[in-house]
Amino acid sequence: SFLNNQLPQARPNVRHVLIVLTDGNSQKLDVTKAAADRAAERGLYVFAIGVGNRISEEELHNIASDDRYI
Repeated sequence: SFLNNQLPQARPNVRHVLIVLTDGNSQKLDVTKAAADRAAERGLYVFAIGVGNRISEEELHNIASDDRYI
């Protein structure tokens, strides 16, 4: 996966940020949430940006590692 392959190569001592662009309507919400949780557990700051006019705010909250990152 991306986290396993790329994160170990990332520069040390800097913030690691993941920006997710989404329409907020995942087909598999549990899989999406689990992936976002794994990224946050690895220390990434996960930002969720909704695109379109039918965005699920709940899903953005599930993706972002902090409510401030929506």
